[in-house]
Amino acid sequence: MQDDDFYELRIYETAQARWQGLSQQMGEDVPPLFRRHGFDVPLMHYEGVGGPFGPIYGYLLRWRNLDDRMRAWGAFYSDPEWIAKMTANYQGEQRVERAHIAFMRAAALWARYRGAGSADGGGLVDGIYELRRHDLSGQDRATAQAQVAGQLDAMQAAGGQILGVFETIIGAPVQRLVSVTAWRDVTALAAHGAADEPAGPPHDAFLLRPAPYGRARADFAPHPQP
Repeated sequence: MQDDDFYELRIYETAQARWQGLSQQMGEDVPPLFRRHGFDVPLMHYEGVGGPFGPIYGYLLRWRNLDDRMRAWGAFYSDPEWIAKMTANYQGEQRVERAHIAFMRAAALWARYRGAGSADGGGLVDGIYELRRHDLSGQDRATAQAQVAGQLDAMQAAGGQILGVFETIIGAPVQRLVSVTAWRDVTALAAHGAADEPAGPPHDAFLLRPAPYGRARADFAPHPQP
């Protein structure tokens, strides 16, 4: 995995009654269209089971550069097959109430955790995922990053597996680190608790359940194309 890659995190606030249709479409209709237009297999698909807002559905994409991203999305959205499938799936109803899209790069801090707990060579990671958005705005960046590292160290010591750490380059607020940690289950996460961590910059957190077709690999290693 190249450290100069771009990552695109998509979080969709969905209409409650439309979530199942969105998940089904992403698992069945979208993959062949993504392959057709040059997308890598998304690094994870997930549904939110807890967080500052919801319900949510989302996924994480990797891009070699932003030009590739623009070409791929442009071809995807203009594909007649996608337009037909989207129209059939929407059935005249709003499906996504709001989309939160962030463009990110791998944070230097990620190197601290890569390779830990991944003796299976990048195998699929079960359990639940915790996505945190650490707000570094208005703080000394070096100090804030060191504090986030202390929190991630504590999570790792409690059994969490750090899948990735990113810094946002586009998407409000820009001064933000995004971390994704896998836990064996909700019990393991609850046993840790944020009170067991050192102080750090403010953050919000989403508890994510990976979709059956969207589990991440250790260190967000790329998925092979089917």
